[in-house]
This record gives sequence, C-alpha cells and structure tokens, in this order.
Amino acid sequence: MPAAMYTHRALFHAGDDELVAELVPFVTEGIEADERVVVVVSSSAGELLRERLGPGPVFDLWNSTDVYTFPVRTLAAYAETVRASTEQGRRIRVAGQPIWNGLSPLAIAEWTCVEAACNVVFAASPLLMLCPYDIARLDPSVIAAARRTHPEIHHGPHLAASSEFSPVDHQSAVRSSGLPPRPASTEQISMFSPSDLSTVLSFVEGFALTRAMAVGRISDLRMAVEEVLTQAIDYRLGPARLHVWTTDDELMVEVESTGLLESPFTGYLPPSSPSGAERGLWIAGQRCDLIAVRQHNDGTTVRLHISDYLVAFRPECDGIDKLLGVYVLGACDAEEASFVAAHLSTCAECRAETDRLAQVVGLLDPPDGRTPS
Repeated sequence: MPAAMYTHRALFHAGDDELVAELVPFVTEGIEADERVVVVVSSSAGELLRERLGPGPVFDLWNSTDVYTFPVRTLAAYAETVRASTEQGRRIRVAGQPIWNGLSPLAIAEWTCVEAACNVVFAASPLLMLCPYDIARLDPSVIAAARRTHPEIHHGPHLAASSEFSPVDHQSAVRSSGLPPRPASTEQISMFSPSDLSTVLSFVEGFALTRAMAVGRISDLRMAVEEVLTQAIDYRLGPARLHVWTTDDELMVEVESTGLLESPFTGYLPPSSPSGAERGLWIAGQRCDLIAVRQHNDGTTVRLHISDYLVAFRPECDGIDKLLGVYVLGACDAEEASFVAAHLSTCAECRAETDRLAQVVGLLDPPDGRTPS
C-alpha cells in the first residue's frame, strides 16, 4: 500500500491551451510513476489533450458534463474511485474541472463546499487532485473560493501555498449564509415526534402526486425526506416544520428544526458507520440533485432540490402523464376523468403508471395539519 500523500491543488489558467499545457506533464508523470490517472475536463480540452499526447498514453479521460452533475453524488463517485485505486495499491492523480458557468449562486456555493470537503474526505488518501480554474472566464468569487478551499495554488510557473486556505471557515461561512426566499405560498406540515414520521411522508408523497411527479422520483423524494427527518430525530433537534413547493423545473422540500449539527461538513462526508447519525444528510444528498444546509442561532434548515421530476412525456399520450396523479387521487373534474379513462383503455404504459401511483396512494393518510404559509 502506498503511503498516504494527499495533495489538493488549484490550477489557475486562461483558456484550453494553457490548461492542456499543464495537463500534458501531469498525465505523463503519473503514467511514468505507475499511478492511475483520471482527467475530467470539457470536451474541447479533452480533444486537445488527446491530440497533444497522441495515441500512446493510457489514462481515463472523462467529460466534465458527465461527472460534475450533482454535488454530493459527484463527491461520492470520486470517493469510490479513490477507494478502488487505493485497494489496488496504486496512487491516483485526478485533474477535475468543475462546471461553474450557468449555475445559480446556490449551486455555486454547494460546489465550493465540495471542494472544501475534499480536504477532509481524502486527507488520508494517496491522491494528487488538481482542480483547473479558468481565470479568464470565471467569476472572481469562484476564484476567491478556490483560494480558500485549496492548500496549494498552481499559476503558470509558480506553485505556492495559499495564504487564504481555510476550508472549515469557508464551509462554516456558507452554512451560516442565507437561502433564497421561499415563495409567498407553500404547503407545510409540522413534525413533533418520531410517531409523526409516516404522516409527514404521506403528506410529501401526496403533494408530489398532485404535481405529476414520476414514481421513481417519488421514491427518491421519500427516502431523502425520511433521512433528513430521521437525522433531526437522531440529533434531537426538536420539532420540525416541513415546507414543499414547485417551480417550473424543480420540486423543493425545506425542513426547519431547532438545534445545530456538530460538524460543518455533515452531509458531505461518507458516514463512518451504517447507523451513524451523520448518514442522513449524506444519503439524502445521493437522492437529490442539490441539498443545501444552513445553520443559525435558532436552528438548522435543510433544503432539498429535485429536478426533472415530472412523469416522462410520451408523444402518443398527448401529455396525459401529468393528469395521472390527479386522476388517481380522484381530483379530476368529470371531463378530465372521462378523458383519462378513455386513454387508459388503450395505453398499457399509462395503465402501469396508474397502477404504481395507486399503490402509493394506498399508503397515504392525508394529514389535517396542512396549511399554506
């Protein structure tokens, strides 16, 4: 087993040419040292790197759009890749180029938290991690975060320790910041004890059904919410209030509870044991597209984002998918119900979807505590 030599380095460059000029020796040195080499960059940079290296070197070349999808899931995938290489007795070097442009401020903050958490997750790993940042294209705030989350900065011919490196302070600052405000009206329910858990989960599932959420995504939603609420119970955070709402492309759940988590990295670190209280946010992060945790003097807020939540559209169904959840709940008007029933008599896929939805509805016990806020 190689000695643990963890290195986390930000590479500041301007454009693909400068990036590839640094990646060529990064790859060749790793191959010569019999290390596993993984490069995750944009398609344009990947093509240029292959051109410069030629057909000889054998290494993993992945596209950033395939890897940098959802923050906690991406971190988990990297952890598994490093674990597999370590078990084989090989050191690994990774050059990973996140996708920053086009993200919301909230998503950017969560990706910077992933960079901060890497210093804890991989501290004992034989890993050289190089994170390219295009200083010609990225917002200065992203570059500033890189200086706080990377112990070393590589810029041109210079390699130096970052005087601003402080991942714990960075993580704590993000977690003490605010979240975008909720809509003026959401649906909500309170949870006062563990015995309320099934009622709250039924409430969330019922809301998702009326919004035409795909059954597979309802399963993800239920598990994520259950883990967050169970974590609140494990940490004895007191009563929890749950809000749920949708936008054009996301379904969001927010859980507010009293009390504070012990570590600013809870939710980013793989759980140390299967039953550990810290596992809840980690598992929720695997099921959601984005999870944001914020802490203030009066408690903890966890916001879950699930994108692409609608039932898959089938052209031949004329958008009937979106009526199935309402139909199963008996909330269609007479004309809609007749339209859906006629369609179901001819469409096996929609009948199967309706059957699955009906099974979920059978578990529902709509609570009386539903109130808008």
